[in-house]
Amino acid sequence: GEIGFEVNGVGADYFRTMGIQVVRGREFARDEALALDDPNVVIVNQALADRLWPGQDAIGQRLKAEGPRGAEFEVVGVVAGAKYRSLREAPRLCLYRAAVLRQSRDLTLVIAMAPSAPSPLPALRTAVSEVEADAAAFDGRSLEQHVAEQLQAPRMAAILLAVAGV
Repeated sequence: GEIGFEVNGVGADYFRTMGIQVVRGREFARDEALALDDPNVVIVNQALADRLWPGQDAIGQRLKAEGPRGAEFEVVGVVAGAKYRSLREAPRLCLYRAAVLRQSRDLTLVIAMAPSAPSPLPALRTAVSEVEADAAAFDGRSLEQHVAEQLQAPRMAAILLAVAGV
């Protein structure tokens, strides 16, 4: 039967920056992530690797895209699972492609920095507006802020239950 999975475009060093372990193989090389043409390599998470190739090594396996062009992709890396949209979500089946510049309209920029470093947002907004005057304004927040937002509803529910219990 068919297996549904998410496809995410990511750049070089994405997994290292996000703290997602590369279980086998490698991350995308910088030239793959910045290529104008599709490098035809993919990375899969462990859950998808186990589903597509149970008991086998996913590295070197090939996937063929549906459609008239039917491009073929080689698996070059397997990464550990991660939470993507919610801290409470079930494990997702994920495939990652190099974020090819010509395909990428909506981008999320992930920056690893020291906790005491000044916010890079003002400089980033200026740089983006210089390159693309019509670029939509972007929202910037830390990973801590993102996690706090995810925990806000469960915390409120716990407080309400505690108050009701009293």
